[in-house]
Amino acid sequence: MSYGGVATKKSPYRLMAVMRCNPKQVRVSGPGVVENGVLSTKATHFTIDTRAAGHSESGLAISITDENGKGVPYNLHDNMDGVLTVEFI
Repeated sequence: MSYGGVATKKSPYRLMAVMRCNPKQVRVSGPGVVENGVLSTKATHFTIDTRAAGHSESGLAISITDENGKGVPYNLHDNMDGVLTVEFI
């Protein structure tokens, strides 16, 4: 490392690069994803694939709402490989 073209004391330094999370790389898919405004009253699920997004210190927030904006309870299963399964009715 240099400052003003002159090497700083004790350089070279060891640095650890940390990859930042990119939320745009999170993929959601499955039968529980509402398409064309069709809703179901049967149990369903969808998957959240975070593998390409990188690591986030703040975690992942999930929110499911019904047509009235009311929260819908769900079960979250961590597949321990960067993919999560969300089940709900």
